[in-house]
Amino acid sequence: MALVSLLLSFLTSDWLTVSAVFFATYVAWYYFKYFTRANPLPGPLPIPLLGNLLQANSDFALWADTLQEKYGDMFEVYLGPQRHIWLGRADLVEKIYTSSTKSNYFIHQPDSHGGLAELDMADKGLVLNCNIHTWKFNRKFLTQSLMSKNFLKEALEETITRFTEIESYWAKHGYNKELDFPQWMTRFFTDSTTTMTTGRKATASFAYYQQIAKNNNSKSEPAETEVFLNHLLTWEYSMKFFVLLPPFLRNYVPILYNYNEKYKKNKEWLDEYLFRIIRDRKSEIEKTPEDMSLRSNVLTLLITANTSRGMSVEVEGSLRTMSEKEISSNMLEVFAGGIETTANSVSFIVYYLCTHPQYRRRFLQEIHDILGDDPNTPLQFEDLDKFIFLDAIIKESARLNPAISLFFRTAAEDDTIGGMKWKAGTMFFTNFHGIHMNKAHWKNPKEFNPDRFLEGADSIPKNAFMQFGGGMRICPGRIWAILQIKALLISLYRKYEVELADKNAPLKHVYTIVNHVYDLNIKVTPKVVG
Repeated sequence: MALVSLLLSFLTSDWLTVSAVFFATYVAWYYFKYFTRANPLPGPLPIPLLGNLLQANSDFALWADTLQEKYGDMFEVYLGPQRHIWLGRADLVEKIYTSSTKSNYFIHQPDSHGGLAELDMADKGLVLNCNIHTWKFNRKFLTQSLMSKNFLKEALEETITRFTEIESYWAKHGYNKELDFPQWMTRFFTDSTTTMTTGRKATASFAYYQQIAKNNNSKSEPAETEVFLNHLLTWEYSMKFFVLLPPFLRNYVPILYNYNEKYKKNKEWLDEYLFRIIRDRKSEIEKTPEDMSLRSNVLTLLITANTSRGMSVEVEGSLRTMSEKEISSNMLEVFAGGIETTANSVSFIVYYLCTHPQYRRRFLQEIHDILGDDPNTPLQFEDLDKFIFLDAIIKESARLNPAISLFFRTAAEDDTIGGMKWKAGTMFFTNFHGIHMNKAHWKNPKEFNPDRFLEGADSIPKNAFMQFGGGMRICPGRIWAILQIKALLISLYRKYEVELADKNAPLKHVYTIVNHVYDLNIKVTPKVVG
């Protein structure tokens, strides 16, 4: 007892000394492990517990490019205690982006990280799903939904209808006034994606017009679609939080814990919002006679799949229907992929066309050659594939500014990457922008030059251009996205002169989980026909 009392007395009176000794021992152990690590790569020196998080730029894509320029195409970064290997050259990612479902790099994060599970995405949806069985199930449903010809034809009609709507708002707003183009595009794709996903008519563009017009008759509270959009953007930001920060920081640092809870509640709000839409649509379907056709949209296709009213989708011998949770997770990803990525892609393209008139003229000539001079000539579904130069413009813009600049995968088993052997559980970050700007793959990579995509696919090294990711996880909505981008740009440029409000304005963008354009102000003027 005396010995215990003496020890307690010592610990109580000299706790600072004990803490200092413990901390010094931990720091010594940390750096011993660091300097004796296997496969040491160049990279910034980490600090205990936090790694390189304090050195990180809030714009992670910009930080990745800065690090790649300093340390080369393969370097290491510590996000908290977890070591990540960052790759910025096409040959380094070949194994990661294989099309085989037996890929060693299917999962994103080790289970110990827990971020995806906390966000309730580790086994749901597609983008971050780490469960191969549920991923295959969801993938087949969405692929058949988003790539069907009927769906794509309706998407074209919806895009043209929505463009007619927003140009009416532009006319009322006044052609002499500036348009915050990225804000308009976000609302445009919110409306079109909502209709194609749920069958409901959204009013984000109308609400935004009322807001900027300061319409006295407009309601003071934001429209339902605007509220949903804000929650959706918050959810996108939260992915960065849960993916990058280690569990002990998310759950035990007071300020970060508050964000942790805020983001979880935001996800709960989105789930409940989507559940209501799903249940309403289920009720509508049940009340619709069997001999009456149903509206074609993503939600209806997902609800009715493997029922007497829908398509048959067999996955691993199963013909089961989707649960509400599975449907809501897939819908959420369709919204995220269909709104922000596409809206910002269009904004980037418009900037480049404004600042490169030689390419704009060639695009206008292509419109003339395919559709003629009459701006009212209907754009047909079959016309879209004829726009070869527009396709090159879209690709070149995406090369310079990919919608998703960074993504990550984890090795399920030991493997060799970059000539080095890595243990199972090693996390690899792909710097898509770094690959797209790598001089090993591209001549004058900083130059906007669509012609590089007209030289044929053989001239571009494998994995040197990854607009929609690659391999087995390539984006299933890519055809829909390109269709909307083409239809919108054709509709815009065949009817309007488009110019920057400030011809010397730089391109402003920031990377969160998506590459966001901001402060891109333009003016549109109707073309004189005849």
